[in-house]
Amino acid sequence: MVELKQRIITSLSKLADRDTHQIALEDLHTLTQTISPDALPLLLNSLYDSLSESSNSKPSVKKESLHLLSLACQSHRDLTQPHLTKIISCIVKRLKDSDSSVRDACRDAIGVLSGLYLKGNGSGGDSNGPGPVVGLFVRPLFEAMGEQNKVVQSGAAICMEKMVECASVDRDNGGGNGPIGAFHKLCPRICKLLNGQFFQAKAALLGVVTSLSQLANIALKQQILLSLKLADHDTHEVALEKALFHYAIPAPHEVPVLLNSLYQSSSDCTIKPIIKRAYFLCHHGLKLPCSTKIISHVIKRLSDSDSSVWTACCDVYGVLSGIHLKDRVGLFVEPLSEAMRVPNKGVQLGAAMYMVRMVECAAADSVLLGEFQKLRPRISWLLNSGINCTASFIADGVALSTLSVLEACRFDKLHGPNASEN
Repeated sequence: MVELKQRIITSLSKLADRDTHQIALEDLHTLTQTISPDALPLLLNSLYDSLSESSNSKPSVKKESLHLLSLACQSHRDLTQPHLTKIISCIVKRLKDSDSSVRDACRDAIGVLSGLYLKGNGSGGDSNGPGPVVGLFVRPLFEAMGEQNKVVQSGAAICMEKMVECASVDRDNGGGNGPIGAFHKLCPRICKLLNGQFFQAKAALLGVVTSLSQLANIALKQQILLSLKLADHDTHEVALEKALFHYAIPAPHEVPVLLNSLYQSSSDCTIKPIIKRAYFLCHHGLKLPCSTKIISHVIKRLSDSDSSVWTACCDVYGVLSGIHLKDRVGLFVEPLSEAMRVPNKGVQLGAAMYMVRMVECAAADSVLLGEFQKLRPRISWLLNSGINCTASFIADGVALSTLSVLEACRFDKLHGPNASEN
């Protein structure tokens, strides 16, 4: 045993050296998978020591030690079950690590353990109770969420999300959807944290809400909608993403809530997928008042520096044109005409793109031909306007699309004798 302990300690120390890392890791993997039942506690204690705060281990050592803990459980599932409380506690304590890769390793380890010990039997035979095995996971995670440290709270939340996700995955088609009854018991406490004043990692906790909502249709969607009203910007962005992308078609009373949150979203990294979701909603027949607000919103995005945002908005504008243009032509045309007068090349070009798409998507309706004819004087004015710095370029695109739809005269006839020379 003394020699084995020395071998483990030596290999763990070699993980910190880039030159010896791979050899040491292979040795530890082999040892972990083949270790005898009598020597297993020795291995676990060595891994605990390498993860302790007093060890001063490098992040690479901590990450591999966490992985080895989960590997030991995979290789010796029944033998490690009596040690599960200490293993989980050791993992959760590393959530305070300053290195994000170590916290990610904690999340992955919790996921492995959840798949091993919770799936199918986490309720301890009682589907209505919290279950002793689930308690081994959630108690230390909730304790970590109670610490006034956003990093620790966030780490505990992503671990709990992973726990729910991996416990409900049926990898081998062998049945078992995880301890649904026990997970139901988590909901009130999670909702309390989400609505509490002192919990700082609400954005991360929304991942748990989503995972629970998807498991056996636990009704937590309203919690996500309520989170849209929170002042924290990160929480608002995540809640909006979860609400828009994890549910198929919102109920009618939910659409205004989602749209109001969409209008508040200002992050360029999230606006494109959100606009694409609005595009999806448009296909499912939004009422005109909601559509009016969407039009106003996508017009405002004309000032965006990212041309791909214009493209996403164009799709929305086109779909709405096909649905509502017959009833409210001015609703679509007037804001575009105003945008084309803004002395900003990007805004003008974006407005032109919108008008092109509007004409293309509504062209199949013969009732609109007369309305499209009314666009010609405006386009002519833009072509001949000296104050519009890119008038010719923008109006050319609009005119071509409009005339193509109308099967009108050649493009050069629209310019007239006073057209500007390019």
